[in-house]
Amino acid sequence: MTPELIMYLARLNVHDATLSPSGRVIVNGNVYFSSGETSIEFPFESVTGYFDCTGAQITSLEGAPQSVGTGFYCNHTKITS
Repeated sequence: MTPELIMYLARLNVHDATLSPSGRVIVNGNVYFSSGETSIEFPFESVTGYFDCTGAQITSLEGAPQSVGTGFYCNHTKITS
């Protein structure tokens, strides 16, 4: 993983992640976006727990995980479709 990806995942409170062969992020646990996040900077493959971008300033779900184990929450964002 690159230093940029490691710092990004730390901002999202991710502590256990690997990369898939295609370079997408696999998270064993949860992903929580802060209100200041404006985009999904690195593509996710899967998240075993929660993927929660509620209240973030993101405008697109491009890069969102293809599968989520527990719950996917993205209320109160700037996503319009």
